Amino acid sequence: MARDRRLTSVQVDLVGTPVEVTTEDKVMTVIILEVHNKHYVMANGAPISQVPLSQEFGHMSKGLAADLVLAGTYDFTGEDRAMADILWEITWTRFQV
Repeated sequence: MARDRRLTSVQVDLVGTPVEVTTEDKVMTVIILEVHNKHYVMANGAPISQVPLSQEFGHMSKGLAADLVLAGTYDFTGEDRAMADILWEITWTRFQV
């Protein structure tokens, strides 16, 4: 006989207060929100998601700035060193393909 492997209870921290969620729908919602917050919302803190790069590249990194990076003609002046290194690696990889 197969064991039921569904989660039936999970404890989450809501603004510093532990709360136990016990219904299947709420458990799934909490898990999905937790994964979303930890993995996808963190991207908003990346340098390319911050002004001025976010304005220059846009959400999908399409347009003139992206084309300049791929062509190797983007002006890295003013970028922090880590972001400039990432953009340079994108350029270098593009020329390897």
